[in-house]
Amino acid sequence: APAPAPTLGTQVVAPSPPGAPMLSPVGDGQAAAGSALVRLRLDYSPMFDEDEDPWDLYVYLSGAFAGWARGDGVKRLGNDARSDLVVAPGRYRLGMAQERHARRGKGFRHEVRVGPNDVLLDIGAGERWTIELTFPYFVIGIAGAPAPVQWRILRDDEAIETGESDTLPADWPSLCEALEANVKPGKRPPLPVRRALEHCTRWAAWTGGDAGPAPSRTDVRTFLEGHDFRPVPRDVGR
Repeated sequence: APAPAPTLGTQVVAPSPPGAPMLSPVGDGQAAAGSALVRLRLDYSPMFDEDEDPWDLYVYLSGAFAGWARGDGVKRLGNDARSDLVVAPGRYRLGMAQERHARRGKGFRHEVRVGPNDVLLDIGAGERWTIELTFPYFVIGIAGAPAPVQWRILRDDEAIETGESDTLPADWPSLCEALEANVKPGKRPPLPVRRALEHCTRWAAWTGGDAGPAPSRTDVRTFLEGHDFRPVPRDVGR
């Protein structure tokens, strides 16, 4: 018999199909029988230089969009966001990225740098998972200093993993597909882009491995662009 579904309300919400660009928000409903509930909690307090455009935080599970938090450049605590999601049982790769998508004419200019992706979640039917990601900053006198991203993973309210990245976001590699998306079709990339493409990370390498099937970056970007890269509601179930 299938495991009982985690219950939040009366409407039954099914998981997104494999390879879909986003995960299903549960809203005020309940996860379908045999599925699982993932709660994403983001405490995003980034630090940026005064002349630096802010980076937003985007979180993915095996490449599917899971949630985001705004990087408004304000140095404060508690810039948090939440998502409650329905997922099918299976193995998922947790990935986090800082992204900027600025309007340019009728389109966008994309900048994406990808962070840690070595956390694997083996999610079973009927389970409740919580993913807590924290981007802290250290206060030194009246100034501040950036700190690594930290995470805590809970399964059915029991902490099963904690960790932090070994690099700062400023050192995360660029996403190749974001660089290429800024080049007009049929045009040769300019020299700075060609050089950047020698050291970037491919979406398939970042989302793939021994986790479940991942959507293409093109499909994910198309979904996000349809929401001006601000999917609403961004904090479902808050």
